[in-house]
This record gives sequence, C-alpha cells and structure tokens, in this order.
Amino acid sequence: MALTTKGCNFVLDSLGANTPAHTTITHASLHTASPGDSEANELTAGAASYARKSISFGAASSKVMNSDGVDPVFNVSAGVTVSYVGFYTALTGGHCLAWANVTDEVFGSNGTYTLTDAQFGQS
Repeated sequence: MALTTKGCNFVLDSLGANTPAHTTITHASLHTASPGDSEANELTAGAASYARKSISFGAASSKVMNSDGVDPVFNVSAGVTVSYVGFYTALTGGHCLAWANVTDEVFGSNGTYTLTDAQFGQS
C-alpha cells in the first residue's frame, strides 16, 4: 500500500499531534542497542542521572514531520555508547512507537547527548 502525501501527513500528524483521540509521541529515549518491539536496551539513570526527555513535532508536510526545534539534551554516564534513539508515549513506562539508529557516540566520561533534527517520514 502506498500513501498519498495527504494520507502520509495524516498518519504522521496522528503520531505527533497531542490530541486526546490519539496516542502520541511525547518523549525521546537513548539506547545502547535496538529497542525493537521489546523496548529494550534503554540507558539507566547511572551516575549522570539519565532520563527520557520531552519532544514535540510540527505538522507534517510533503510526507515529513520534524521535531519542533527544541533539541532534547540527555545526561549520559561514562562507559556508555549511544546507538539508538526511541520515541515514547510517556516519561516513564508508556510505549515505544518508533526508533532510529544513530551514529554511535561513545562516552569516556559523564557527558550530554543532544538529539537534533528528529524526523519521521516517507521518502
């Protein structure tokens, strides 16, 4: 099945729109390996006090939906390699609705990871 641009935009808006009728992505997470359907491999609080961060998205256009320009900044503990980003419906618990593989970032000491330009879409 192929979606039209309007159809794709509707689906993307449903994921990003904060309306009571939809389950929406409200938080981003960091993972050491693929979260997959089991929502595994999320970082733990550790010495750097990691936690999921709020994220929101603008309206979809041309089959693409971008984060609203507020880049979440995560605390990451030493010895961690960030390899994936997850997109959740809650600060804790909730459901991972999507994830993306990112360029590995290795933390030799406590530091921060900034998620820039989160984007969903169909090319």
